[in-house]
Amino acid sequence: LLNDTIKQNIFYESGKLDNDKFNSAIEQSQFDKVINSYPNKENTIISENGGNFSGGQIKRLALARALYRDPDLLIMDETTSSLDSESEDKILSNLVNLKNNKLIIIISHDKRIFKYCDKVFKLENGKLTLEN
Repeated sequence: LLNDTIKQNIFYESGKLDNDKFNSAIEQSQFDKVINSYPNKENTIISENGGNFSGGQIKRLALARALYRDPDLLIMDETTSSLDSESEDKILSNLVNLKNNKLIIIISHDKRIFKYCDKVFKLENGKLTLEN
């Protein structure tokens, strides 16, 4: 994380800010609720290493940054692990809407997340198998 504004942290190294992409990314990541809780909104400064943000807020910010970049491949490793169930469901539902345009790989120990996946693979004892 940069010791800079929320906005700068999301469109970091992406060139000029695209407000439509920014708004879409914060909505899809459910980060808009976090932003709106601060008086300076997206101009709120994130302290060094995100010390003024919770783990869940940092994960939402990281997801917003990834969505802003609009990659063809999105790999998420325990991305929703520190979020409440309602936020997790909303974020994963938003990602389901993107799956026609992206390859999304979700790594998780939480079996509740599997309902959002088209295919589930299990890695156990060094073997990768397709779950039914």
